[in-house]
Amino acid sequence: MHWNKIQTHVIRGFFLAFFLSPLFGFSQISLDSLESKLAHFGGKILVDSTNQERLAANDSFTHYLEWALESHASYAHEFDQVKNLSALRAPNDKFRIYTWVVPLTNGSYQYNGYLYLIPRKGSPYYLKLKPEQHNTSQAMDKVLETDQWYGALYYKVLHHKRKRKHYYTLLGWHGQDATETQKLVDVLVFDAFDEPFFGYPMIQIKENEKALCRYILRYSAKAFATLRYEPRYKMIVMDNLQPTVEGAEGMYQYYGPDFTYNGLKYKKGKWIFEENIDVRNLGEN
Repeated sequence: MHWNKIQTHVIRGFFLAFFLSPLFGFSQISLDSLESKLAHFGGKILVDSTNQERLAANDSFTHYLEWALESHASYAHEFDQVKNLSALRAPNDKFRIYTWVVPLTNGSYQYNGYLYLIPRKGSPYYLKLKPEQHNTSQAMDKVLETDQWYGALYYKVLHHKRKRKHYYTLLGWHGQDATETQKLVDVLVFDAFDEPFFGYPMIQIKENEKALCRYILRYSAKAFATLRYEPRYKMIVMDNLQPTVEGAEGMYQYYGPDFTYNGLKYKKGKWIFEENIDVRNLGEN
């Protein structure tokens, strides 16, 4: 399956570059020009009045981003003008991950993403991330392929290596709906065929329980919750979340920070949960 994916994207890239460019001016359109197009349609995704308009703008945005990704030079291009796009590189330059959202008028979100890969062998290529609806609790224990993606707008990628295997921890934001927001810690890994998967059991919440594949904070859409990495302490710091009204246990639309903090500390290939940490010396966001 992995080889078929590589063939598809490599053939598509050669087709566009060598056959379509004389007809449509591919070689004459610079990444700067494509960035301007992306900035234009990215703005429309955020401010247009109707879902129909936003989704139409997203179709155009997707088209121009794919066009940009056909150029290997896009890996180094910053896309600074495109304010709605997160474009993160792995610290070891294994991949670059692009994510963005379409806010819908009912308070939900459409998630979009691409993974641009630098394989051990062969030419760089990209994969479209296809979001899938998941039960949140069950998703914490699932390994997901790129067409089962737990959609997120990623804002941090970390890299660890242990026993010749590489692990990429992703911190992301997920707007669930008009009442609930989520932030998550996910893990991206590559199998023996260099194929990517999301989720790996390395998040240890309780010592004698099975490690989770991803960790998801759930809280009110009206609240703000911290989830950030503190490199000095090799720790992911997060708000402790509690119901803000009596009797609302498990009703996450009523959860918010209680001004205490927990952490995930990287130790020997796992993220170990630490409760009620002292954040006074950890710095600010």
